[in-house]
Amino acid sequence: MILFVGRLTPAKGIVNLVKAMPTVISRYPEVKLAILGRGELEKTILDLISRLGIADNVKPNCRISSLYQKRRGYYIMAPATSRSFLLFTSLPVS
Repeated sequence: MILFVGRLTPAKGIVNLVKAMPTVISRYPEVKLAILGRGELEKTILDLISRLGIADNVKPNCRISSLYQKRRGYYIMAPATSRSFLLFTSLPVS
């Protein structure tokens, strides 16, 4: 599970992350990307997910409670294109 948490704005790099997912999925078909956040790029992200055909692997507008019920750990992505502050708790990935 890959987890993106942040505002859906150009500076956060979410478009690049979603565009990279077909390559990741081709190598790891079971991988999932959960997107937690809202912002000006919501419609763009939804359209991109549909156009790339990755809706089974990329879940926008996720709720954190549903993620905790499904997984034991996550890889947290921070693909920001500008300076940003990242704080997260290490979660075991199995």
